[in-house]
Amino acid sequence: MEKLTLQVNCEPIKYKKYCHSYFNGFNTEFPVYLSNVIDPCDYYDIIKSVNNNSIRKMDTPVLKTLLTTGSVFSYLFIGLPVLTGALIGNKVIYSKYNKKLKKDLIKILNEINNNPKTIEKNIQLSLIENQKIKRNIEYSIQVNYYVTESQKKLIQQQRNIITQQQIEQQIRQQNQLQQQQQQQQQQQQQQQQQQEDYGINSIRNMTRNATGRINQSPLGRINKKLTDIPIDTGSPFNSKK
Repeated sequence: MEKLTLQVNCEPIKYKKYCHSYFNGFNTEFPVYLSNVIDPCDYYDIIKSVNNNSIRKMDTPVLKTLLTTGSVFSYLFIGLPVLTGALIGNKVIYSKYNKKLKKDLIKILNEINNNPKTIEKNIQLSLIENQKIKRNIEYSIQVNYYVTESQKKLIQQQRNIITQQQIEQQIRQQNQLQQQQQQQQQQQQQQQQQQEDYGINSIRNMTRNATGRINQSPLGRINKKLTDIPIDTGSPFNSKK
């Protein structure tokens, strides 16, 4: 038997300084490549059991009010103590909140580990703590399970298949994106050509209309009459020397 590990990440934690922190439990999506080792229903029941006992939220509207008040009156002597109180309160309250959450998660995982069904399946859970930013801590569950050599090979084969499918899907998405970009470029070129054609036609129409108005004006009619007068070939100005 060989020990393998699986990391189950938590859902995104919604944390806003001085306002709230929401822990939404862990991701229940089952890794398909483990279907021959862990029953999907058992896996879902385990994660669901953790979530049912750990999902919680902390709202601190008083801290937000203190922060706003302290910021507004920070130029006065009274504003600084209020602002300091908000800073200290945020640190103390959310530190206690995270410690309590961590303690409860460890307790829940220990209860699951001591369950006869979990022991029978050779599954063991442990908590991983990852501090992303100050006062915002994310957790994940490390699932330890034991497999035979044949199961390990089968898992690797299924992982390779899934990886290949993901690569093919990415290639299809990239091709679709390129096609969409090409279509957009063609549409832009067509629109640009239509605008250019429209501009050329507009200029032609304006020129044609202007010429027509000039010809219809008194000056245009005189000019037309002058151009219609035949040239007298007998004129001394037109005779050959």
